[in-house]
Amino acid sequence: MERIAQADAFFAMTAANMVHGGSRACYIPSTDNIHMPCIDFFQDAISYYATLAHLTRAFVLRGLGPPLEAGLELFKLERKRLRIVLAPFRDRMLVVPNILGGP
Repeated sequence: MERIAQADAFFAMTAANMVHGGSRACYIPSTDNIHMPCIDFFQDAISYYATLAHLTRAFVLRGLGPPLEAGLELFKLERKRLRIVLAPFRDRMLVVPNILGGP
């Protein structure tokens, strides 16, 4: 299976520690390594790079743990406060019909 040079260059810029081989794709936080099977293990190159993108996201976010979690908690708190402030007006809020379809 042919590799995609632009995708390989992109993932190389992440400086992620990648271990190729085996039959399991995973990110191991304790070793800070991304384990990827050989590209031929996948149905097609797109599946390989999609899996690699998912695991690279975990690698990139590993260092953002506490700050990211604190940001999410602050967001939840602000959302809750906004709901409390808007509660008295809930019955008078304009309901916009869904003209685009979907849920």
